[in-house]
Amino acid sequence: MITKVIESERGRDTMMCGDPKAWFPMRVTYQREMKVKAELDRLGIENFVPMTYRVVDADTDNPRRELVPAISNLIFVRSTQERLSELKRSNEVLEPLRYMMDHTTSREHVPSPSSPPYSSRSSLLTNLSLGPDPSTKFFSARDRVYVST
Repeated sequence: MITKVIESERGRDTMMCGDPKAWFPMRVTYQREMKVKAELDRLGIENFVPMTYRVVDADTDNPRRELVPAISNLIFVRSTQERLSELKRSNEVLEPLRYMMDHTTSREHVPSPSSPPYSSRSSLLTNLSLGPDPSTKFFSARDRVYVST
């Protein structure tokens, strides 16, 4: 069965598979992604923060690895847009959440229907590209990272 999605209903096409929820990539201001994740977990809302290990205290006798967000200020949330908007208005902890916009069309991102955005770090890195060389998979603190779908 082929269904035509009307432009005004974009982002609601997940109803075809019987699930009104979708994955929204969202920006969190001031690196509060773990605080927002904890609040979403408390509320029972499915979410995902891509994580990676970073070496801290590398120049000391006791270097250690620390698990940190792979991309600053990014969290994926699976919910309906109406529910997210209501939570942003009514919950002080979730207020820093911002919808990511597609600046080429001046529209909000059209969410993915059902599958999580990235199930592991390796698949996350497969979908990321850096600057002019998309085959680069190693990041430094000042690299620009673009998420492509």
